[in-house]
Amino acid sequence: AKRPVALAFKAFEQTTDASLQSSTPRTPPRPPGVLLAPRSDQSAVGPAVADALELVGLTEMADRKPGQLSGGEQQRVALARAFVNKPPILIADEPTGNLDPATSLGIMRLLDRINRTGTTVIMATHDAAIVDQMRKRVIELVGGHIIRDEARGVYGYAG
Repeated sequence: AKRPVALAFKAFEQTTDASLQSSTPRTPPRPPGVLLAPRSDQSAVGPAVADALELVGLTEMADRKPGQLSGGEQQRVALARAFVNKPPILIADEPTGNLDPATSLGIMRLLDRINRTGTTVIMATHDAAIVDQMRKRVIELVGGHIIRDEARGVYGYAG
């Protein structure tokens, strides 16, 4: 059965002793919420991992270990791990938080591609420039309450 939600975090913890191809279908030690191919369906793991690595542009790096990747590449692996089961919802917590502006834009384009596959992407961020540039739906929370919901929002609130 398809799991309903996948999570990707800015702290892209990876196993360091395995290649991307072999570590992508495994559940990492932390964060526990990253959803990957269920153990009962291992026959789908190979093609699903290949598809996820292709989506994030890392097919040619499938044999590399996480320590051999840049921060942006490691974030793309984190997104591939979250997306490998093609969840209906992917929650990305500060996916651009540790990245330079150019790499951040690449991650946002990747999240947009994931969204275009039919996956709803929910992202928490403090990156005003990215929010203003993407002009996607913005829901702002203050104290756990929604104070605005705009279809093509920007970061700041004038209200």
